[in-house]
Amino acid sequence: MFKHLLLSVAAAALFVAPAAAQIAPNDSGAGVQRGMTAVNSSAQTGMVTVFGRDRPRIQVVIDGSRGHAESVTLVRGRDCPQALAARNIAVLGTLRGGRLTATSPMPMDRLMSGNYTVLVRNNTPESRPVSCGHLYLS
Repeated sequence: MFKHLLLSVAAAALFVAPAAAQIAPNDSGAGVQRGMTAVNSSAQTGMVTVFGRDRPRIQVVIDGSRGHAESVTLVRGRDCPQALAARNIAVLGTLRGGRLTATSPMPMDRLMSGNYTVLVRNNTPESRPVSCGHLYLS
């Protein structure tokens, strides 16, 4: 009976250990979430969440897009007013149904350094911004 119990515990540890080892000790897996502010009288607000370390994923959720496809870009800027005039560093993708998940072109520490902002743009990567979210660690 005791042997079976030990074998069961050992088997359970083999299945649980790889899952626990996939996340860094200081990473809860919840990501870093920041607000998206409406700009240019758009009324489009939402959230940007960044998950991961080496190749972080960026998730953008926007309310008020009415389901229109909109371009999401990453620009260099320490705040939204500065970012509105900045050139695109990367095109993250197209917002569909108010949602986008993309892979960051840079590691987490650089992305969250306080020097970058996510912009949701009206249609194309070069069109006017409708929502802005500054990325930083608190």
